[in-house]
Amino acid sequence: MLFRSDPSRNSRTQASLSEIAARRFLFLVDARQLILQIQQAYFTLQEQYQLEQSYRQLEKQVSQLADAGIIAGADSGQRDQLLTQRLALLIRRISVHQRVIQAAAALAESLSLPPGQLALPADRLAARGAWDQPLALTIEQALRLREEIQVSLARATGYGWTARDRKSTRLNSSHAN
Repeated sequence: MLFRSDPSRNSRTQASLSEIAARRFLFLVDARQLILQIQQAYFTLQEQYQLEQSYRQLEKQVSQLADAGIIAGADSGQRDQLLTQRLALLIRRISVHQRVIQAAAALAESLSLPPGQLALPADRLAARGAWDQPLALTIEQALRLREEIQVSLARATGYGWTARDRKSTRLNSSHAN
């Protein structure tokens, strides 16, 4: 059995490996974007939910004042003003509640929940500690880990190997003639 030498085989293999690496990095880019989308939807939901809770508490306080004023026989101007404030707060709270539902739906969609299900936070949003890395180190690390850069490098390496393969193939075919 006669084995034929294929000098471009290594180049094709390396080009294929580079393409696989590029696809892996593209997957990581997509995964990072999905995580960012989920985080943004979650924080928007938390923000709207906490705003709704604040309006609910404010409305409750105004309602108590209005009820106390009505019972105590406050003058009609004050009573009307409190009732108007109650109505304005209720309208604003309804508007915020609609935004909570929209934010919950956006989060549910990001999480691929079945249609009709909403995602609501179980706990209040809590502040975390300050970022402890210096800015220069943070930027250096971000540039080093950016998958988009890694994709470009992997593709460039793959194109280099493909060029070597084609060059080798041309040289071999010209020597064969």
